[in-house]
Amino acid sequence: MLGAFFLMLWIGVAILFQISWGGGELGGFKSDSAGARESFTAAEPLVIRVFTATVDPPVSANPYERFEAITVSITLPDGLSTLAERLDGDRLVFLGTGGGQFRDGFPSECLEVSCTRTYVLVACWTGPTAVGSISPYMGAEIVASPDRTKPSSVTMTPSTDPLPDRMAADLARETGCEGHQSAPLVTSGL
Repeated sequence: MLGAFFLMLWIGVAILFQISWGGGELGGFKSDSAGARESFTAAEPLVIRVFTATVDPPVSANPYERFEAITVSITLPDGLSTLAERLDGDRLVFLGTGGGQFRDGFPSECLEVSCTRTYVLVACWTGPTAVGSISPYMGAEIVASPDRTKPSSVTMTPSTDPLPDRMAADLARETGCEGHQSAPLVTSGL
C-alpha cells in the first residue's frame, strides 16, 4: 500500500514537471519585445513608433505541435494622449487609446503559416511647459504559445520606415499634436 502511494506521488510530480518545464501547455512559450523610454519635450511633444511583429510557426502535420495562440501586447504611457493602431494594407485599424496595455490576437491562419503584422503606437504630450521633459516607456511584445517544438520563431522589431505623411499627420491630429513631427527614433535601448 505504501509503495502504491509513493508510485502515485512520483507519477504526479513527473506530470507537473512535464507541464511546467518540459514544454507542456502551461509551461512553454516564445516571445520577443521592442520598445524604449521615449523622450517628450515642448519642442518634440509627439512620438510615433512603428513595430513589425512576425511569427514563423512550427511546420508540423501534428496539431499537438502547433501554436494555439499568438498575441501582441502594446504598452502605452499613462498621462499622455495616446493611440494604438494596426496597419492593415493602406488603412489603420483602431486598437485602443489611453494609457495601459492593449492586446491584439493574430488570425488562426497564422498558427500554420508565417505572418507579419505592423503596429503603430502614438503618444502626444499635450501639456508640456516651456522647460522640462518626460521619458515614459512605450513598446510592444509578441507571445506565441505553447512552445512544444522547434523550429519556430517570433520577432518584434522597430521599423525605420516612416509612415506616409498623410497618415502621420492624421495620427498627430487625433492625439492633439497637430502640426508636430514625430521625435526621431532613438535606437539605444530598443
